Amino acid sequence: MDQVRELSLVDSSSRKRQWRVTVLADRLRLAPEDAPENHELLRTEAGTRLLLHSSFPMGKTLVAKVPKPVIFKLDEAAFAVLRDWVGPLTAADLKLQLRQSLRWTIPIGILFILGSLPLSGDPESGIQAVPFDPVSFGLGLGLIALSVLARVWRHRLLFALDGVWFLLLAADTAWDVVGRGRSPWWLLIVAFLLLAALQPLSAYRRFVEAGVVKG
Repeated sequence: MDQVRELSLVDSSSRKRQWRVTVLADRLRLAPEDAPENHELLRTEAGTRLLLHSSFPMGKTLVAKVPKPVIFKLDEAAFAVLRDWVGPLTAADLKLQLRQSLRWTIPIGILFILGSLPLSGDPESGIQAVPFDPVSFGLGLGLIALSVLARVWRHRLLFALDGVWFLLLAADTAWDVVGRGRSPWWLLIVAFLLLAALQPLSAYRRFVEAGVVKG
């Protein structure tokens, strides 16, 4: 007989709908309390239609595709129940999370490389020449290399390298403010980049704790 547990969750939509989530042995049953809907997600769909996240600053969340994604903020107790139900992280989880984390790295890397190229100026119009930016070029090249490497070497270390990339970009942006006189408002971007670095670094820590090395 299935072991049944029920959670009462509120989604993150503007309507803040209340949902009853029934946790069965092999599936979740999700039903909003304001409509006669009933959705079921199999435990085997964890990582595809069912995503469980724990990261800073987003916190603990459940994303259920029923069929459109519905996001739930979870407290510690609800997250623990769902984490136990999903089971420990696996090599398949590592593979999937790497693909999701690095899916935009190549186009972003190309933008960094294009932005690093020198531009000739026009003295008569008062337009100054823009020199080659080796830091932006290196960041763009590194991001593309990271994406290519992830296709052939699905290792948890790639999460750490992704986090380091954000830290390097944060350091370069901070130096623009401190050493090059850019507006102090750019420090808000630095804070955002530091927070962004925490997500892949947190993923790396979780896979280390789970003992999962490769996907």
